[in-house]
Amino acid sequence: MTAGAGISASLGVSAAKAVALAIAATITATGLAFWSNPAAAQLLIDTPGPGNAGIAEDRPALITADELVYEDELGIITASGNVEIAQDASVLLADSVSYNQNTEIVVASGNVSLLNENGDVYFSEYAELTGDLQEGFIQGIRSLMSDGLTRVAAARGIRTTDNRTVFDDAVYSPCPLCRSNPDRPPIWQLSARKVIHDQEAREVRYRDATLDVFGVPVFYMPYFEHPDPTVNRKSGLLTASWRSTEFLGFQATTPYFWVIDDNIDATITPTFTTKQNPYLNLEYRHRFPAGAIELRGSGTIADRENRDGEIDQDRFRGHIDANGNFTLDSRWRTGFNIFRVSDDTYDQLYDLDVPETRARTESNVFVEGFGGRNYFTANAFSYQSLRSEEDDDVQPLILPELDFNYVSQPLVANSLLTADANLLYLTRQQGRRMARASLVTGWTLPYTSDWGDVWTFRTSLQTDGYWTEGNDPDNPNDLDPQNGEDADSVFRAFPQASLEWRYPWAIQSGGWEQIIEPIAQFVAAPNGNWFNRGDIPNEDSLGFEFDDTTLFAPNRFSGLDRVDPGVRADYGLQYTLYTGEESFSQVFLGQSWRLSDTDVFAEGSGVEGDGASDIVGRVIFSPISEIYTAYRFRLDQESLEARVQEVTAGFGNQTLRLELDYTFTASQERDGGFAERETAGLTVSSRLSENWFVRGRIEQDLAANELQTASASLTYTDECLLVSLSVEERNFDDRDIESDTRFLLTIGLAQLGQFETGFDGGSGEE
Repeated sequence: MTAGAGISASLGVSAAKAVALAIAATITATGLAFWSNPAAAQLLIDTPGPGNAGIAEDRPALITADELVYEDELGIITASGNVEIAQDASVLLADSVSYNQNTEIVVASGNVSLLNENGDVYFSEYAELTGDLQEGFIQGIRSLMSDGLTRVAAARGIRTTDNRTVFDDAVYSPCPLCRSNPDRPPIWQLSARKVIHDQEAREVRYRDATLDVFGVPVFYMPYFEHPDPTVNRKSGLLTASWRSTEFLGFQATTPYFWVIDDNIDATITPTFTTKQNPYLNLEYRHRFPAGAIELRGSGTIADRENRDGEIDQDRFRGHIDANGNFTLDSRWRTGFNIFRVSDDTYDQLYDLDVPETRARTESNVFVEGFGGRNYFTANAFSYQSLRSEEDDDVQPLILPELDFNYVSQPLVANSLLTADANLLYLTRQQGRRMARASLVTGWTLPYTSDWGDVWTFRTSLQTDGYWTEGNDPDNPNDLDPQNGEDADSVFRAFPQASLEWRYPWAIQSGGWEQIIEPIAQFVAAPNGNWFNRGDIPNEDSLGFEFDDTTLFAPNRFSGLDRVDPGVRADYGLQYTLYTGEESFSQVFLGQSWRLSDTDVFAEGSGVEGDGASDIVGRVIFSPISEIYTAYRFRLDQESLEARVQEVTAGFGNQTLRLELDYTFTASQERDGGFAERETAGLTVSSRLSENWFVRGRIEQDLAANELQTASASLTYTDECLLVSLSVEERNFDDRDIESDTRFLLTIGLAQLGQFETGFDGGSGEE
């Protein structure tokens, strides 16, 4: 019996004869209705009761076809022409489909496509499947996995009851095919005698696999497995890496990733070396509903060269790097950041993630709260020096430091009251100890006149109380004095007032906007060395820099231990030009004139003594987004000789980009001063094409006429492949760290991971 075009039937996909007879009877009874309105033709058949073989009765299937034929004697139902069978999330498309009720086998032919419940799609010209579409044999199979990128092609495929698909003589690749020549091999693929996709375990396993790059076999693996594209996190071995350095020799690293829970994982990374003992890296990550922690650490037993040049054999060397953040409620949060190393060369020898320019590490635990216009924080700090000439015993331990900052609501005439309170206790294993209580109260009154000039009047009172032990009043900058005194208490009250005036003039013409802004400030405070006397130790104001950013600061010191006394006038002129959305240029010049003599600022700082200070300024020029230059400087007020210069510049776009940085600081000929410093760096980068990128950088110590570092890299990257070759020369020696040249090759394959191999070329010296 045959029903005409447009017939749709909804079946309970049971092959029982009762179902087939029900289909035939219903089609006969309703055939005329379908003929008259094919577009609306749809037939719903309920599956018979329990006991049917084949597909479960609670899983009906929807069959749509141009033509449906039922042969009663043979027990075969045949659908042809745009056949679509949908059951749950599984969909079968084909030119022709037949179902044998006796064998419960579905045979599909012609443009066969099968979408399974996991989202994978299989393509073929011929397939034999069970009635539930969950098992079967597919000839000449091609598969597109659920990520929409990964493809598998095989001579044949078998889908089994345990939710596995077995491919024979197969290739696997996430790389897209060439649009102009789809028959060309992808950039890389895995070829194997057998590929098993275990959708329940979400793994892809290979037997007799070969990695092909551009169709050329480059690596053979008798067995290999990796997670399928649906997996974000899965326990297992990560890709290995190989390196060679002068100190460690040849190194082989084999990380293992362990998924402990949905919100917890760990990475265990042993590294085996030929010149030293193996070392172990551990990483633990844990996410909580209101926060997260990350714990990293490493350790080994290895040789270590001391600061006196002697070699200590088989000493423990390691590090810990941990951080965490937790939100307690809408106002409070807490956290910690801890970094410690066993010795000051370990981080570079074992390639830890610590910047080489970092002079010391900082560890702290904190609690902070936000309430309207108020802020509170409690901190504990610990420091470790990474400089060979510094003794860790004199590094400070701060426990605790409490800060509270208050800003009032606007008061009369929009004025504001402020209060900043600080409580600190500082100790050391060796050296000076100190406790400090400080309160800075202030009042700020802004005013804008009818002419448009802006006035700001500020007053403040800083009151401090100190308790010290081991402080030398004759040398308050010495952290571990030989002539430190017994416990002592000191009190200080320092008032200050300032009046700032700005008068911005805006000129707009032809789409250009120019702003000329003279700035002046008068600051008045009691003068005298009493406010910065030696009884008050200097812990947080050792570093001082006079530049365009600190010129108008009422207190130019960065901390509380030193204040800026006396009377002075600050003045400057700023010119800004906007010529478009991406165009910005600015010039600023400024100077300070101190009316009272003071020796609180060191010689060479630019503001020592009385009279005129050095001239500070900046020039920024960025006419278009492809050009940016910034020049900051400090000039001697008499000779106009440069004392400090900083240049940052960038030219070009992704096609070709040059970036320059230059710093110069004149020598400070005083006790504890430093020699002249002058360094320059140049970076050149270019995106040669959509996929190729090259970068090079050189850093030179111009004062010593020595190369510091030089590096170059060539990178290729696309959707499925990353290849990077880099070389770096470092001219730095510190005991067991020697100047060297490093080469590194990185290969990243999408879904498989990243491989690294590198070696240290040595210093080239005997």
